[in-house]
Amino acid sequence: MAAEIRGALGLESRLERGDPGEFTVWVDGEKIADKSWFSFPRPEHVVELIRQKMGAKATEPEPSSR
Repeated sequence: MAAEIRGALGLESRLERGDPGEFTVWVDGEKIADKSWFSFPRPEHVVELIRQKMGAKATEPEPSSR
């Protein structure tokens, strides 16, 4: 998954230890994908979700410096 994200978006990811069998993808503190009972999320789906999250973040106004 990390290689897919790096190749498609040029972003580095970080692996954190979780509970046994857990696989969750977080972006800026928001869970965007996780493993179901029987399968992992498709890498291309995770990349698209990250893209959407980045697009939403890019359109957020910058906080005022006042």
